[in-house]
Amino acid sequence: MIPPIKNLSPLRSWIQFKTGPLRGFPIIPGFIIFLFVFTAFFGEILAPYSATELNLPDKFIPPFFQANGSMSHPLGTDMLGRDILSRIIVGAAPSLIVALTVVILGGVGGSALGIISGYYGGKVDVVLMRAADATLSFPIILVAMLLAVTLGPSIRNVILAISIIIWARYARVVRGEVLSVRERDFVALAKVAGASGPRIMFRHIFPNVMHTILVMITLQVGFIIVLEATLSFLGAGIPPPTPVWGSLIAEGKMYIAGEWWISFFPGLSLALVVLSFNMLGDWLREVLDPKLRQV
Repeated sequence: MIPPIKNLSPLRSWIQFKTGPLRGFPIIPGFIIFLFVFTAFFGEILAPYSATELNLPDKFIPPFFQANGSMSHPLGTDMLGRDILSRIIVGAAPSLIVALTVVILGGVGGSALGIISGYYGGKVDVVLMRAADATLSFPIILVAMLLAVTLGPSIRNVILAISIIIWARYARVVRGEVLSVRERDFVALAKVAGASGPRIMFRHIFPNVMHTILVMITLQVGFIIVLEATLSFLGAGIPPPTPVWGSLIAEGKMYIAGEWWISFFPGLSLALVVLSFNMLGDWLREVLDPKLRQV
């Protein structure tokens, strides 16, 4: 896990807000996330060139700061003459789509199951938690490869494979929070007042575990993006010609000794986005946790 931002004290004065309701908010990671989301929505418009059109005469043009580089292709071109910057910009959209869809399917579903398991306990808890343990025992790469072989690589199968695994993470963490919340006085008073189980879970327990769910969502977005890129790198993710960061890195691995920029810039984009989401999640954890807020 990324270390708490407060440990980065030498940089605190210019990467975080000092005062106000956003005190401690990581400015640079927040800006990177904004760029990522913005390019994901408007990538086709922002890209200076087509992300898939071949232009063999312009292949292997280096970045602008290197000898023989050109500002017309600031990050260079690949082995087929495609502009690297355009492919990175357009490749942000599939990553965001996968991350948001998996969070909705796996995150919301897993959180709901975690609340149900923690509140009711007994056989319900045993069944759901054993299912979560069994799910976590399966390597997600193996599940995705199996789906790719049987159904073919596609964005639908990537979402399905990650969601099948990710729900158990949410269920486990949320269930642990609910076990503590359900013993508090306001839950006992709600039971005495005749409130039903679903009402207690939705009106009383859910608001008290929502901060944990929000932090989990923020941290898991980076994890999901890495998984999607890994699957695409291995050929079990989103197939060509759709440009995705994992496949962009894979395309350049054969040329890394000479044309290093083909893999480097997509990999750098991936690392910056994932790091930014992790730092945002750490800030949310500090803001929403009363104990850390006092510190």
